[in-house]
Amino acid sequence: MKLLWADINASYSHSNLAFPAMEAQMPPSLRAECEWEVVGGTLKSPQEELVMKIANFKPQYIFATAWLFNIEYLLSVIEKSVILLPGTKVILGGPEFLGDNSDFLLKHPFVTAVFRGEGEEVFPLLISSLLKCRSMEDNLAMQLKEIPGIEYISDGKYIRKSAVRVKNFAGLNPPESSRFFNWQKPFVQIETSRGCFNSCRFCVSGRENPEVENIEIDTIEKRIGNILSHGIKEIRILDRTFNGNAKRAAGLIELFRKFHGSIKFHIEIHPAFINENLTDRLKKCGKGVLHVEAGLQSLDNEVIKLCNRKGEPAAAIKGLKRLLECGNFEVHTDLIAGLPGYSYVRLLSDVKELVLLGADEIQLELLKLLPGTCFREKSPEFGIRYSPRPPYEVLSNKEIGYTELYCAKILSKILEYWYNDPLWRDFTRTMVAHGDDYLEKLIAYLDRRNFLYTVYSLEGKSILLHSFCKALYPGCIGKFTLYWVRCGLSLKKEPASLLKRWWPGKEKIPNPIYERENPRANYYLLENDGLRYWFMFDYTADRHRPVKEKIEKL
Repeated sequence: MKLLWADINASYSHSNLAFPAMEAQMPPSLRAECEWEVVGGTLKSPQEELVMKIANFKPQYIFATAWLFNIEYLLSVIEKSVILLPGTKVILGGPEFLGDNSDFLLKHPFVTAVFRGEGEEVFPLLISSLLKCRSMEDNLAMQLKEIPGIEYISDGKYIRKSAVRVKNFAGLNPPESSRFFNWQKPFVQIETSRGCFNSCRFCVSGRENPEVENIEIDTIEKRIGNILSHGIKEIRILDRTFNGNAKRAAGLIELFRKFHGSIKFHIEIHPAFINENLTDRLKKCGKGVLHVEAGLQSLDNEVIKLCNRKGEPAAAIKGLKRLLECGNFEVHTDLIAGLPGYSYVRLLSDVKELVLLGADEIQLELLKLLPGTCFREKSPEFGIRYSPRPPYEVLSNKEIGYTELYCAKILSKILEYWYNDPLWRDFTRTMVAHGDDYLEKLIAYLDRRNFLYTVYSLEGKSILLHSFCKALYPGCIGKFTLYWVRCGLSLKKEPASLLKRWWPGKEKIPNPIYERENPRANYYLLENDGLRYWFMFDYTADRHRPVKEKIEKL
């Protein structure tokens, strides 16, 4: 039987674990009866190329995983393919189908069925059933009826089933054991556990009485060794909350330390549940071992309660400080605008607090009402209005309106451009520390310049920020010039106009970094706030950062 997997990812660096994770569970006898083809691409791939590859293979069944960012592209490709291949059946799975799928199936009749839940244990059963329907006659519905989690329309009736949960997660064959595992990507994703101790109402893992199943650490070590043998330098741990079990998390950190210098591990930590033992283990990690995401979502205790999320914000801030004090890894923080009870004023306050605490990155996103989540299913109860089309972003709730959420998007881009960029982070922190509504004024200024829909280069975004500071914070232009120079931007542009050229043999001011034996060097100085900054460049000074810098008091 000819089977095809449509592997559509957000970008080249990402890969979809679903197919290798499920295919790895198939016994050899079943594999022998299947002729698989994988047609892959990204959201930027020409659809015509993918449709042509699918049509040329002539599969009897097309499978794919759908999620909020790829579903519209995926459906377009598959619908065109099915038009060219009458009789080909389509079965989809993924996060898009964790809720009620009746409307989807009625609106997309070219989709034969969808799967709801975790598919590793069901996939071999599904393929075995399809092999019994080689003629693709009317008995397909009868076969699908017996498969858990498979939903479809039969005689105009929606056949709904409960979401499937894997019963023996630790006993699954790892995705890396599948011949379809992609070893060409820059990083690999693995789960060391499945489930979450939290029941967040915005998350697809949020449910009552959550159960967490772990893989033994010895088994994980063997898998990491195998991944390393394929030349992979980065592993992203997919556990919902890495430190849900603090003792186990400490053991995993010790394991990761063994691979110092070989692999970098990305983990997601709930900072409210960091104890001293875990902190000590984290401090012992060498630089380059970890990249840590600290899931905060909000620093408002009432918002956290409405989300049904464990861990009080005060404890989370204390844990975040512990993470930042380690100093041997980057700490990425998350906030979600549009959560019930989360006002725009409080959101701004939380962003400022994280800026002043010194988080390495701050990611601000709008709440997405994902299928199967509590907030989506009970959106009227929580006063949430959201877009019915992917990515299902919140449009308003009782605490925040559409205009304020639009401003939150501008704020998100501000953070991405001038805070998450290490070149401008300290400048942003300094300006926020003024306590002068810097962010509010910057949002209003950029809103009038179509900022949200314009892409800027490093120089372009820096010139834009200079125009803002010149208009509203003229006293900070000297400090701005300092960061402009350190970014390596052009010394011929207006933001560098405060610099003074220092010429050897012509200046009365002694130059502490002058090198007589280096004729290729150019020198500049900047006087600001009682300090004199000296810079040395090579002869291509307008295209490079300073090669030497010194500060002295005036």
